[in-house]
Amino acid sequence: MKLNASDQVWAPLNQPDYLLVFPAAEALARQPEMFLRDQVRLLARLVADANPAEVAEANRRLELNLTEDALLWLPPGLLTNPKCPAALLLNPAPLGTPLAEWKAGAKEALQQPPMPAAEARSQAETLNLEAFLSRLL
Repeated sequence: MKLNASDQVWAPLNQPDYLLVFPAAEALARQPEMFLRDQVRLLARLVADANPAEVAEANRRLELNLTEDALLWLPPGLLTNPKCPAALLLNPAPLGTPLAEWKAGAKEALQQPPMPAAEARSQAETLNLEAFLSRLL
């Protein structure tokens, strides 16, 4: 992803799946619920930066990898709908799924020491929609 000068990057040490990019004017959210809201903004940004073929492939991955129950929470058009990032990350995830495990791990990840800033920034620069979804699916 292309980072802006105003972007702040954080990830817990040895847990790049919880990497977060957020405005420098904001502090890192230490509550899991607020952290997930920040992840919603990151996913929305990655969708906006992706080309139509990447979004279509991401939608296909969602359809193939999410349970029917999880798909019911998502809006029509999946990632082509701006409501999808929030629906995906803020609604309940079926127990035992990678999405549920990722969401449950957020609280512990927020308690970990941070990854070195240069490493976190490097991780963020290689982050794209496909890589983000790989965390969840």
